[in-house]
Amino acid sequence: MELRPGTVLDGEAVIWRDGRLGFAAAQSRPRHPRPEPAALAARYPASCICWDVLQHPDPAIGDCRSLPYTERRAFLLELLADVGPPAQVTPATDDRDVAVLWCDALREQGIGGIVCNAAGRAICRGGAGG
Repeated sequence: MELRPGTVLDGEAVIWRDGRLGFAAAQSRPRHPRPEPAALAARYPASCICWDVLQHPDPAIGDCRSLPYTERRAFLLELLADVGPPAQVTPATDDRDVAVLWCDALREQGIGGIVCNAAGRAICRGGAGG
């Protein structure tokens, strides 16, 4: 609700349960029979982990998909700087040792791996996330 109109982000809804990220729990919320949104949100509070910006609300910038990831990441950080939870920017690093540490340490929390992208390339095409 705090994002400027015209903002399109790429990310995933997740639910934190029992010390782990519950991707399946977020996907199962709509399957409950006749869900009451407020009751579901209270029982299964979700966060949106964002990793890319596809459309910037500033018409001078607009469609970001052909921009290098470093530029899109900077826009993402700017757009979410004052938004706060439940929207969150996914961590990123250009340090291989840190990435390996994250991959190993976060497995227990439900993180199955990391994504490696060339920072200077446009990796997002045809509306699909990077």
